[in-house]
Amino acid sequence: MMHAERRPPSWQPRRWYACIFIVCLVVIGVAGVSLISSYETSLHEEKSNLLHALSASAAETNKIILATSLAVERTEQLLLAPGRQGEITADPDASTDIRNALIQEVAALPGVISMSVLDRHGKWSISSRFSKLPLSPDNPERPIWNAALQTKPGGFFLLDSSRSPVFDIPSLVLGRPVRDSSGALTGIVVAFISVDSIRQAFGSLLLDGHQVMVSLPNGKDLVRIPQEHPHILDGMDSGLAKMMAAGEGTLDADDGLGHPWIVAMHQSSQGGMDLVYATLAAKAKLAAPWWRFGKTIMAWAAISLASFLLLAQLWMRERRRSYFEARDLVQVHSQLRHHLFHDPASELLNSTGFEQLLSRTQAQRRPVAIHVIGIEHLQVLADTLVPGMDNPLISQLSKQLRSCIGQNDVAARLAIEEFCVAQYEGDPDSMAKTLSIRLGKKRYMLGERSILLSVCVGTAVCKNNEDWNQLLRDGRVAMERARSQGRGRFVKFEPSADSPMQEQLLLEQDFRSAIGTSQLFMAYQPICHVATGKISGFESLMRWNSPARGSVPPGVFIPMAERRGLLLPIDQMVERSPLLVANGWPSDISVSINCPAFEFLDPGMAVQLKEHLDRADLNPERCYIEVTESALLQDDEQVLSVMRQVKALGVNLAIDDFGSGHASLSYLHRFPFNLIKIDRSFIQAMDKDAGAAAIVEATLALSRRLGLEVVAEGVETTEQFLHLQQLGCTYVQGFLIARPMNEEHVLPFLESFRLSDVLECPAQA
Repeated sequence: MMHAERRPPSWQPRRWYACIFIVCLVVIGVAGVSLISSYETSLHEEKSNLLHALSASAAETNKIILATSLAVERTEQLLLAPGRQGEITADPDASTDIRNALIQEVAALPGVISMSVLDRHGKWSISSRFSKLPLSPDNPERPIWNAALQTKPGGFFLLDSSRSPVFDIPSLVLGRPVRDSSGALTGIVVAFISVDSIRQAFGSLLLDGHQVMVSLPNGKDLVRIPQEHPHILDGMDSGLAKMMAAGEGTLDADDGLGHPWIVAMHQSSQGGMDLVYATLAAKAKLAAPWWRFGKTIMAWAAISLASFLLLAQLWMRERRRSYFEARDLVQVHSQLRHHLFHDPASELLNSTGFEQLLSRTQAQRRPVAIHVIGIEHLQVLADTLVPGMDNPLISQLSKQLRSCIGQNDVAARLAIEEFCVAQYEGDPDSMAKTLSIRLGKKRYMLGERSILLSVCVGTAVCKNNEDWNQLLRDGRVAMERARSQGRGRFVKFEPSADSPMQEQLLLEQDFRSAIGTSQLFMAYQPICHVATGKISGFESLMRWNSPARGSVPPGVFIPMAERRGLLLPIDQMVERSPLLVANGWPSDISVSINCPAFEFLDPGMAVQLKEHLDRADLNPERCYIEVTESALLQDDEQVLSVMRQVKALGVNLAIDDFGSGHASLSYLHRFPFNLIKIDRSFIQAMDKDAGAAAIVEATLALSRRLGLEVVAEGVETTEQFLHLQQLGCTYVQGFLIARPMNEEHVLPFLESFRLSDVLECPAQA
């Protein structure tokens, strides 16, 4: 087994229901705690707002009392003016100026109803409201008189108007005793402040339905609005004392009927008079907004909880269904895992399963040998003789293979025509011979036919604790040598005999590792315009700098990569695309890129090329795509369609190495080329071989007739350049101009290049 068996999830509904119940309790608890916390916060804010409103109202009331006290004080000073000696008489004619002063003071004070003066006997003497006093002189106002007697010199006193019913309008009495220079009481100046003005000062509190009270520090009430309100402050001496000491505050109270109240108190001193302001608010009114909010929250919580329970029920139903589906998927997973690590036709391990098994068991045991078995033309035989019957043939072959190996040995199918055996017991030579004979001598039924298979076996024996990877590579090398020696051969890996082939395999492996890394990079060889002598562009050429091999010649790794199908699109092969490099060149310098033949079989090539051009921000007209003749030997219609799409982008097309392969002249007519690159072999031979020179001349003439430009590759001497110039060649490329260079050398080369220097000193080019 490659992995442990996957088990379906257990189905335990009671546990899930318990979890849902706990979640519900937690949600309810959190909601409850949040509501209580929000209630306390809301109530605290309402208390603060209540106290703030009381302080503001008290300030307004203090303004009224202050203005009134100043008026009373001015009247006192008028009475004590020189010439009056503090004498107060009831004669209206004698006190006309005083009464006029009182009338003016009352007119300037909107909240004051009347101002009056009492004489030394406590009788009414002068009034701003009445020209004739309404009270009998024999009936002194004892509450005002007594208050005046108890007031210190220069002080004021306040009384509830109910203690001195002079007017029908509810009012507050503010008075000040008038004393002569000896301190004897000579009269009293009093002002009657309308309760309505005080009501206006407390308008916001009264509008909210709260009750207001203004009193003296000794507890005597001055104003109650409304007159009747619960006796909430009874029995609250300790709480009131604390608030009086603090100057203001709030506390909770009860009216004795089970109704909770909030008491807010504010103490102030105005004109020598200490006043206590209080407001009584029903807690139910303060908490009403919160209760509305709380009811909304509770409703949403109930809806959310109900929704959660509904969703939980649906989730449980879905989970139950998922459980049974998962149970079925375990079986499917087991089958998929089997197919992932096994070949479906042979039921043997595939390459992935074989590699994982050997990697996992390498620490415990190592194979004594690995046998790589090659079956030549296996797929061709099955498809040709009996189409669609390859699986029975592979099944017979795998059954025969199992019969040849030991119980602890492992067999695998690594490729279509390649099998492998990891041998853990026995003699490797005997096993190789057995595999070759028994697999090659047996006749296999393919439909109604019986056939023999060509079997080659390569054996790699473990001698120095080599790992399985090395043994597998050596076995493949030996199998290739056995195949080259003929049918039914089996050979053992020998380093001396297999080194060339092993070198090719190692080269391939190193090249695979280099793809997409900095080991592979692009070099750029300049292309010179013959007529102007200026550089017109560069051809990008792949180079490989291997850490182990050093600089590997292109003639070594390019053919190998083409045979093995390792030439990917340029942007996948190297870290820095030539299109990005060309973007940093002058705008009149082009770049040529060689494309493998397989790319022109991809219908999406043009789209991908446009994305690369857009990403590099490069004008398509500066890009040349060089096509090898091998690409033209593929599916003509597909290749032609892709070429036309590429040409539609504005990209130029060039046929590379023209004349070296099997290209037909009809290709120049059928395919939309812009440029022909004559193979270097003709350029090298044209000064010595008349036939080669004739081919070059004919190619140039034909190109001119077709309107195509020509690049002569491999120009190395001045004589070749001059000959091509005489023949009318458009461009030249070769060591005469410059060798391929790294991208950082391109710009300095463009600045320093002079064709005359090159032609005069070709050896230095």
